[in-house]
Amino acid sequence: MEIKNAIDCFNALAQETRLEILRFLVRMGSDGANAGRIAVQLGLPSATLAFHLNNLTAAGLVIRQKRG
Repeated sequence: MEIKNAIDCFNALAQETRLEILRFLVRMGSDGANAGRIAVQLGLPSATLAFHLNNLTAAGLVIRQKRG
């Protein structure tokens, strides 16, 4: 892992809500979870969740997939 990538990852995970989102997604396994399920499980408004998912995505910790 490059130092810049590691710094981005640690910065993203230094925020409690983002860490909780990532922990939840790890528990869900390779199938992951949709945004609605994450929001309900963690009690987050959709705008707040989107903000944190954008940070996790930018750090390369999560990927987004469209299904359906």
